[in-house]
Amino acid sequence: MRSARAKRAQLFAGELPLANVCGGHETLGDCEREGAVARGAVSDDAVQEEVERILDPRQLQAGEGRSRVSGKLAINVGEDERFDLITDVRRVPRKPDAHRKVAREVTRHAARLRAYLCELGLDLVPRHARLRGRTFDRSRTQAVVVRRDPRMLIARELEVHNDLFIGVLIDFTDSVIWDAGDAERCAVTSLESSGGNNDAAALLHAAQVAAAARRRAKLLVMISDGLPTQCSVAALRNLVVQLGRRQQIVCAQVAVRPLEEICFPHYVLLSEEPLELATVRFGELVSKLARRALGR
Repeated sequence: MRSARAKRAQLFAGELPLANVCGGHETLGDCEREGAVARGAVSDDAVQEEVERILDPRQLQAGEGRSRVSGKLAINVGEDERFDLITDVRRVPRKPDAHRKVAREVTRHAARLRAYLCELGLDLVPRHARLRGRTFDRSRTQAVVVRRDPRMLIARELEVHNDLFIGVLIDFTDSVIWDAGDAERCAVTSLESSGGNNDAAALLHAAQVAAAARRRAKLLVMISDGLPTQCSVAALRNLVVQLGRRQQIVCAQVAVRPLEEICFPHYVLLSEEPLELATVRFGELVSKLARRALGR
């Protein structure tokens, strides 16, 4: 057996170095059928398109809508952590009729989500000098002994304690940041998708708004398809880390399609599931992260 293998090695030894240097593409002739078989029916043009799509989709944008090549969403997975800032911030005009229509459709789900948010605004605050409680108030010892004051306990009472900033971002555009208002002035139904999405620039703007808010804890939630186009994945991931470390801003992502690249330490996928379940999962995520930001 060994001698047979040795003979074969001797017979083809001269061709082995050549085979290591040349691949199938270099050794094929001009036969179109052979080329298709060797390449798995994938042309060189298609390969180059896919490479450009992944590395720099910004060069491929044309017309309206997201960057698309061969019907696929583009994604920027380059290593450059730099990104262009978006300084053009515009307020979205309200559409009361459209808002009322959507509000009616999601009333039940909104009420359930509101319950999560309302619970976050409640905190157990210690109250001293109470007749009822579970802990003895040592500061009341003298009053109890000298004046026989019965108010000697500490009670923990629920109190509205809203010290949390929650910002929600939707990756619609790459050149303008559209301010859709807040709970008092909501214009989210006026938003329209256009262009690509610069997730890093949008997140940085939201972080600046959060930093200016007089709240002890900050939570930013980005709702997106998980595909940055006008900034790299590395840029978005690095910004999320820096906001958490330097500014103690908790960042989370709600994805509406499976993520190809994960940039946030906290995320939830809401893909093709009932709205009731999506509401619960979103509410639980926000509640958990908000409590963490508040140190509860």
